Amino acid sequence: MKQLLLEPCFIFILLVISVTNTPTCLCVDDASYTNCSNAFSCGNNNFNLKYPFWGENRGNYCGGGPNLESEKLTCEAQVPKITINLIKYRVLGWENTSQILKVARDDYWDNNNICVNGDRNSTFDNSPFQ
Repeated sequence: MKQLLLEPCFIFILLVISVTNTPTCLCVDDASYTNCSNAFSCGNNNFNLKYPFWGENRGNYCGGGPNLESEKLTCEAQVPKITINLIKYRVLGWENTSQILKVARDDYWDNNNICVNGDRNSTFDNSPFQ
């Protein structure tokens, strides 16, 4: 008689253990997206730039919008740069908590050249970042 009482209890415990230890999702991360969690790295700058930025060690599937060049980061001579509306900017800083990107026009930065040939409108279009 005692053996019959232990049997349903054992089955119940086994059922509870199997339900609580079963993963809710059985999947494997897509190998092409695993590097999206890595921050953009360039030189000694560790700005922790991630989405929506891409480039160098991060594929365009990590955040590139309709205009793929708009959020693309490049590393030139150990300096992070971003091109927005055909104007290249030097990335000076990134505040992750407030999500403020500090940039300077690269053509003004090089050789302290304030007098640039060919005026260009440098209105910063922030719509890709909203």
